[in-house]
Amino acid sequence: MRINGLQHSEKPWHGELDSFDVSRASMFSKDIWRPYFKRLREDSPVHFHHDSAFGPYWSVTTSTTSWPWIKTTNNSLLPAALR
Repeated sequence: MRINGLQHSEKPWHGELDSFDVSRASMFSKDIWRPYFKRLREDSPVHFHHDSAFGPYWSVTTSTTSWPWIKTTNNSLLPAALR
């Protein structure tokens, strides 16, 4: 599928990282999310999105080998009662 002359697989590599919002459900329903997450993993694995329909948020995208590190970091931020 082409949008503005670009294939979906090419589009994530053009423009700023804030030019797309990975919290949009349409990315998943159209099954076009993979190249966007690949760009985030390569260019900014921990990225702050300033604007979305849900407000600002942090996007953490890494390989599966980083999962233990993410889990440890996330758990250290939780109050002890929630761990």
